[in-house]
Amino acid sequence: MPYVSVALVLTSRFLTREDGTVTDPAGQPWQLADLGETTMLVSVFTMYFVALLSTLLVGRPRQDRTLV
Repeated sequence: MPYVSVALVLTSRFLTREDGTVTDPAGQPWQLADLGETTMLVSVFTMYFVALLSTLLVGRPRQDRTLV
């Protein structure tokens, strides 16, 4: 469940983001909108996928695992 919570926080930050520019130590400027979109893509394609997959695996019926 904490994994889903982190993904939800990232989603809420994306939806309530501020516009602007930040500069890294090398002097490269970055748009906050671009950073937010990248974070959201990573969140959707990794965190939400893993959360959904784990929910499906936990919810499926357990198979009998007797050793022969």
